Amino acid sequence: MRLLSRIGLAALACALTVLYTNCSGFQPSSASQEVSQSSLSVKCARASASQRHLQSINDAIALINALPKPLTLDCFLYNIDAPLSVYNVNNTASAQPAINAQNPRIFIIKTPLLLSVVPAGPAAALLEMSELVSSTQSVKAELKFPITSNVVTEDAFSSLAATIGVGTDCRFCHTNETLAGGSFARNAYKSDIIAPAASQRIITAAMRREASACDPSVDAYRCAILSAVFIDGAATDGTFP
Repeated sequence: MRLLSRIGLAALACALTVLYTNCSGFQPSSASQEVSQSSLSVKCARASASQRHLQSINDAIALINALPKPLTLDCFLYNIDAPLSVYNVNNTASAQPAINAQNPRIFIIKTPLLLSVVPAGPAAALLEMSELVSSTQSVKAELKFPITSNVVTEDAFSSLAATIGVGTDCRFCHTNETLAGGSFARNAYKSDIIAPAASQRIITAAMRREASACDPSVDAYRCAILSAVFIDGAATDGTFP
């Protein structure tokens, strides 16, 4: 029943045409419980300039492994080289759902790498990664924070593994799924891209205001994520590839 329910939820998300990278069906009972070790970006260690320049899933994993543990998601975001090019969407039905226009899904564009996070809600502990391998397909990966020890490449793909059959649960929405091959991990798959709807876009100026007004005494985790992206990351509106 649990497996069928998970597949049903994935199909529903697909029908709503909102899913881009998250296919794991991860549903923590409370985001604050999952990420209670959140720290403000001013307390985060800083990696070297070369380690902060990300263009692949492997680069992201290398940065994670270079930073002190436990590593919170805001500290990882703080370490991506700025300025960040972002595309924010109020997509509340995604498998990595926005909560509202004040808490959108945030895509960080480092072509061919795309990262996505949400500052609040059931998927707030997740970093979604997507590496473009063509104009129509990408390899999807996912990691849950905080990270307490070094990550091996296969870890980024294992949570997306199919609950029934082979491949990943991403295939219910992202069609034409096949093994990624090449330099990717043996458990990595590539599949079609679904771009976010332009009508749901939230401009970065509005999110910078949210970051500036955020009160850490009310929601420290949300404030840390917004600060890492929109203040320390000096985010600007980018073009979704």
